[in-house]
This record gives sequence, C-alpha cells and structure tokens, in this order.
Amino acid sequence: MKRDPTRNDKPAGGRGAISASVRAFAQQNIPLKLIGSFVHANTLPGGFDCPGCAFPDKAGKPLLDSCEQGQKAIAWEMTRKAVSAEFFDGKTPAQLQALGDFDLEFQGRLTTPVLYESSSGRFRAIDWDEAYAIAGRELSALAP
Repeated sequence: MKRDPTRNDKPAGGRGAISASVRAFAQQNIPLKLIGSFVHANTLPGGFDCPGCAFPDKAGKPLLDSCEQGQKAIAWEMTRKAVSAEFFDGKTPAQLQALGDFDLEFQGRLTTPVLYESSSGRFRAIDWDEAYAIAGRELSALAP
C-alpha cells in the first residue's frame, strides 16, 4: 500500500498529534510505551534525543517536547515486529522502492541479514555466520 504524502498545514502538536501518536504506537502493538516516550523524548540527561528531530534542544524542558512525526519514528524504532527473511528473498531494489518508506517501516525491524547480489540483481537472506564472514573479509581488505 503506497501512500501519497500531501502537504499538511496543521500544527505538528496538539490533540490531533497526540491521537496520531497513540495510533502509531497501537499499530506497533506497544501502546503503553507511548507514555515513556513522551516523558523521555528530548530529555537529556536520562532521556533520549528524538530520532526524527533536527531541532536543537531548548533551554529548560517543556511539559511535552515532542511532535507527531517524532513519536511515529520512536514507535517504529521500538516496535516488536520483525520482518522475515522471506520478505526480502528474491526481491529487486526496484520492488522494494515501489513499496515506499511507510510500507517498508511497517514491516518491522530487520533481524536477519540479507545480501544484495549484483549478479542476479536481487536480495537473498543469509545466515549470521555468512554475514560475519563477508564483513570480516571486506574489513580485512581495507588499508590500515
């Protein structure tokens, strides 16, 4: 399901943003984690910087220093969903690009190594031993 992003002139905060954040965490099956996310986002020390925010930290801490897009990014990072190896197996980069960012994020976290084979133009799942062997070989080939 490819989404067509449109311009949104509404504020990124407020009740609508909170409602959208609740939906994002519910879609990832982690609705209660939203509370901790709101409390700890952009709160240093002890918290974390929002992965979707490019704004510098402000002096002091407002009650909630987070926006809808930031909470969605946090929900996607905290998800328990894991994309299967079969999802990538045999797909081309063009097939994955056709899905779009939202649909790729919605698949879940990548938990199995995949390898792009230029000879076939496709991805294939590999086991961790093969992934480490490839990484070791490539790193060993680098100049000191």
